[in-house]
Amino acid sequence: MVSTATPEEPEIVRAWADSCSDTELEWLLASNLLVRHFVGLSLLAASVLAGTLWERYGAGATFLAGAAFAALSALGLLNYRPKSA
Repeated sequence: MVSTATPEEPEIVRAWADSCSDTELEWLLASNLLVRHFVGLSLLAASVLAGTLWERYGAGATFLAGAAFAALSALGLLNYRPKSA
C-alpha cells in the first residue's frame, strides 16, 4: 500500500493544534470519541438486525431491508438543505 502522507503533515497538524485553545481541543477530542462510539454502536445494531433477518427470513429479506434503508437514506439526503451562513 502506498502512503499519500507527506512529511509536512505532522507540522501542519501541530501548528493547527497550537492555534486552538485547550477547551476547543477538549471539545474536539470529546466529540470525536462520541462519534466513534455512535458509529460503533450503530454498526453493532445493524449487524444484529441483518443477522436476525438472515436467520429468520433468508438472504433475500436481508438484502431487501438493506435496499429499503438505502432508499430512506437517499430520500433524507434529497430533503437536506444546508444552513445558510
